[in-house]
Amino acid sequence: MTTPNKTPPGADPKQLERTGTVREIGSQAVWSLSSCKPGFGVDQLRDDNLETYWQSDGSQPHLVNIQFR
Repeated sequence: MTTPNKTPPGADPKQLERTGTVREIGSQAVWSLSSCKPGFGVDQLRDDNLETYWQSDGSQPHLVNIQFR
């Protein structure tokens, strides 16, 4: 049995995607959040902008559900 290749620490995910080492499949899923602040939802979680993020002030635990079709 062979062991799967591991992504090297500090690897650039965009470069790995360009070279075909990995691929982004998040667009094939339905994403939902247990709660989020207005303007801090799934779109901000999934965009490629490091300045945006998901944030919630709802009760814990916080859940990110990713369901593939």
